[in-house]
Amino acid sequence: MSRSLYAAGPEAYLKVVHGLSNDSVRVLVVGHNPGLEELLEMFTGKAQIMPTCTLAHVKFSIDSWIELDYETKGQLAGIWQPRDLS
Repeated sequence: MSRSLYAAGPEAYLKVVHGLSNDSVRVLVVGHNPGLEELLEMFTGKAQIMPTCTLAHVKFSIDSWIELDYETKGQLAGIWQPRDLS
């Protein structure tokens, strides 16, 4: 858990992800907007509205978390809003 992500922009999320062990194959990032919407758009090239409790699944073709940067493009595999989860 990192309190540095509260009301943070994409650069703060990248900093936290860069510190992850490469043993972590999947990562769940929980945060706040507008930072998460900006991060998702940066990685997918698509603007998404993410109301509270929205989940987005992004797939990357990388070998190390340190490879993620502003140029990294991922594939939006799914996005679920709270109404989709009940």
